[in-house]
Order: sequence, then C-alpha cells, then structure tokens
Amino acid sequence: KQHFFRTFIFVFISIFFSIFCFIYFFIKDIYFSEVRNSLKQNISFFIINLKDIENIDLIVKEIKKTTNIRVTIINSNGKVLIDSHEDKNIMDNHLLRPEIIEASNNIWGYSIRFSNTLKKDLLYVVKKISFNDDILYIRMADYIKVLEEKFWKLSVQIFIIFTFFFLIAFLVQHKINRKIEDEINNIIYIIQNIKDKNYTTIKPSKYIKEFFNISTLLNEISTLLSNRQNEIDKYTTNLKLSNTQKDDIISAISHEIKNPLAIINGYTQTILEDSLLNEGNRQDDNRE
Repeated sequence: KQHFFRTFIFVFISIFFSIFCFIYFFIKDIYFSEVRNSLKQNISFFIINLKDIENIDLIVKEIKKTTNIRVTIINSNGKVLIDSHEDKNIMDNHLLRPEIIEASNNIWGYSIRFSNTLKKDLLYVVKKISFNDDILYIRMADYIKVLEEKFWKLSVQIFIIFTFFFLIAFLVQHKINRKIEDEINNIIYIIQNIKDKNYTTIKPSKYIKEFFNISTLLNEISTLLSNRQNEIDKYTTNLKLSNTQKDDIISAISHEIKNPLAIINGYTQTILEDSLLNEGNRQDDNRE
C-alpha cells in the first residue's frame, strides 16, 4: 500500500506538472494563435462590410458593444482616424508601431505589447488595405488580461477533467491493488503454514494466471510435505512401538535371569554365613 500510494502521488505530481507546462507553453501559444486568427477573420469581415468612410463609426461602435474588441483605423501617415475606445484627437501617431511597420511590409501585422493609450497589454492584429485611393490600416486588438483569464478558465476545466479521469484511474488501480494484496496474503498464508508444518491448502487464485500458478504450486508442495510428514509420523510411531517391545523383551529376560541368580545367591550366603554349619560340611558344600 505504501509503495502504491508513493508511486501514485509521484505519478500524479509528475503528470500534473507536465500537463501544466504543456498547457502553459504549448496550448497557450495555440490559444493565442487562435485568437489572432479570430481577429484576422473579424478584420476581413469588417473590410467586407466597409462601404464608405461615413459608416465606419457605426460599425466600430457595434463591434465594441458586442465584443469589446478594440478597433483602430489608421491612415498611411500614421494618423488615427477612428478608435473604438479612445478619442482619436489625443492619440499619438501610429506609423512606428511594430504591427503597423510589419503590415506595411507584409500586408498583415502582429504584436503583443503594452498600450500607452489604454495602459494595458493588448494583442494587436492589423491589415493594410487600399480604400478610396488611399492606404488604410485596419487594426483590432484584444486585452491580454481578458485572454489570460479565458485561458486560465480553460486550463481549470482541463485540470478538472484530468483530475476526474485520474481519480477514476486511482480507484480502479486501488481496487486492483487490493485484489493483488489479497492474493499475496493468501500466498504468505500458505508459506507461513508450511513453515509451521501446518500443511493446509487454499482455493487456487483465478485472478490472473501467475497467481493461479503460484497458488497451485504451493498447494502441491503443501500436499507433498503433508504426505511426507504422515509417512514420517507413521515411521516414528512404528519405531517407538519397536523400541517399546524391545524394552519389554529385555525387561522380561532380565527378570527371568535375576530369579535363579537370586536363589543361588541366597543359598550361597546361607552357606557362608550359617554358624551352625560345621566347617567340614561348609567346605564340602563349597566344593560342590
């Protein structure tokens, strides 16, 4: 159990950290790329609906109202013609903005930077177009903070899903671990009984083939040792019986020998110690 939980915690932390790095460095880049592509699509849709300069204000206000995306229109000299979030008259010249420079060379421009106007970090996408014999830069931007909030919300959802499936995996693995533990305890039970010369058997495991083979083999060993022990016990019993019979025979023979000897010894003592017997008869008896 301790090994299982240590392994599980180590794997969980490793996978959690790996997924965190994967989400932060890889998915975040994908997410921001998708946002950039979405802004490019919005710009293309905006250009399609751009018929004349008079209706731009209405379109820009509608975009701000529905999406809160910042829309800026800049002429070829870098002057801001329209901005959805700030007064165009107080804004600096945008000709040297990195996204404008890139768009002037490649049609599309892109940058993530701090806005001096809004005092916030924004993701900018801009496209250079020809409009009424003039060059215009249509720029849209989204707030990095908002994007990061959305990104972290997505990350939390991913982590919740990951944790849910990992919890299921933990429960399944824990159940498997408990079953394996029971099988190991049964094997230990047989081995302990063999050690104590209590040759019992258990029902062979049907969990996996390896445990079935082990339990079957241990049962065979236990049965074999039990049979041998029975033979040893039978041999020991017969040996004890033989020793008992031998002792009885020796005791009987000893008894039969002791009785005549005792009689002879008694007569001998009488002859030697009887004071009424004369010396001649004593010597004759001794010669006899």
